[in-house]
Amino acid sequence: CLEGDKSSELSAGFLDQGWVQIFLRSAGVGTSVFGVDCEGLLDLGTFDTSLVGSKLRNAGWASNEVDIAAVAFWDRALTWEELATPLPAAAPAPPLPDGPPQKHICGQVTDLTGEPLKDVSIKWKTGGCMSDGEGAFEALLEDAETDVPEDGSQASASSSWSCVSFECEGFAPTSVRTSLASVQSITVALRKLSAASTMDMSEGGMVMDPASGSSVTVPPHSLVYADGSPVTGPVTVSLSVIDATDPASLASMPGDFSAVGADGESVMLESLGAAWIGAVDAKGEALEVCEDSPGFTLDIHTTARANAAKLGVTPEMWSFDEASGKWQLEVSDMAIN
Repeated sequence: CLEGDKSSELSAGFLDQGWVQIFLRSAGVGTSVFGVDCEGLLDLGTFDTSLVGSKLRNAGWASNEVDIAAVAFWDRALTWEELATPLPAAAPAPPLPDGPPQKHICGQVTDLTGEPLKDVSIKWKTGGCMSDGEGAFEALLEDAETDVPEDGSQASASSSWSCVSFECEGFAPTSVRTSLASVQSITVALRKLSAASTMDMSEGGMVMDPASGSSVTVPPHSLVYADGSPVTGPVTVSLSVIDATDPASLASMPGDFSAVGADGESVMLESLGAAWIGAVDAKGEALEVCEDSPGFTLDIHTTARANAAKLGVTPEMWSFDEASGKWQLEVSDMAIN
């Protein structure tokens, strides 16, 4: 033991027997040293140096033959009664719940500036919930609400997932594909509607985003109800544009950019821009594009750039599939200016 220029040494003949426990105890102005061998606790002597109020800088010299695993200190002598008292038995571990673990998700919904959004409708296959005043939500999903890998392989805890949708008045809806192998905490950003217009389906119309110049043109008689019946009365068409050059806007893109290509292979997308288009009747019932119509014309203005010659491919049109939580390749005419 070294203290300034003074040094003292204690020796013990059993230190070459392998791992040995050494204990230090404050003893007045000194430090008592104890060891343990096969017969019990041994008093090895006392150093003149006190460790009280000091900091341990070096616990001995650890050569290749001696390794120090831990150092323990105590500042009073224990009675034999205390030393002989057995430790209380550890409490038994709580029984594991029957069946697979519950699928638990929680998180917060905000706008693109990070402000919490309340009364957001959060839905999955067989249930739903609402966000509170702080935009927070929490839900348990049953096994029936999860999906398995598309290749038909056996599902594991790490492969289960669910597509959860988020809707709020005045905002474009979005969906999050989330793994349910354990408790998942997610933050979801919703994007405000860029523009909306009410039109008569006998005439059609156009909705334009004044900020980006992007627009959608709706031909006459191009919208129907889910059962295919024609729409009568006024229709409101809404448009929300994603700016691919703005990270906050891009973060509101549905899904996780995973997609299914034309050959069925899984691919990851890089977006040059995207838009959400919604249409409802006067009562708020959702409408669909009529299969016999020419469809909508979407004109997206973006400053994002891509060199098709360098990439070896031209940009393509993709749409988000709510059921699978993935983007699907669309066979559609597209022009790039």
